[in-house]
Amino acid sequence: MAELKADHVRRSEVLAFEQSHSKERSEKRRSERKERDLALLRADVREQYYRDNDYMEYTDSQGHRLWLSPEEYAWRVRRRSRNRVRRRRVVWVPTTRGRVVLFYLGLAALAVITGILLVKQ
Repeated sequence: MAELKADHVRRSEVLAFEQSHSKERSEKRRSERKERDLALLRADVREQYYRDNDYMEYTDSQGHRLWLSPEEYAWRVRRRSRNRVRRRRVVWVPTTRGRVVLFYLGLAALAVITGILLVKQ
């Protein structure tokens, strides 16, 4: 009889813990859902505000989306284009891989010439 009472008490404790834990989890999910919905709403309102006030969307070199005024947008685009011009002026320096490719092309050309000379004889 004592074993049955102990088992009943243990089961009651487990049930009470599971019920309280379940309530906590559902409240946590509900609050997370509410925060996510608020964040989406804030983002939509912010984007609509920027569009209404003639801001322009700009993605920087690290992939971040920024909303800039037309003057700042033009300045950043102009600065970016100037940097691209500077980057294009880089002088090509042959690499080891390029040398290897040229070596094999020369070797293939030599083999073709040798083959043509042998066929003509």
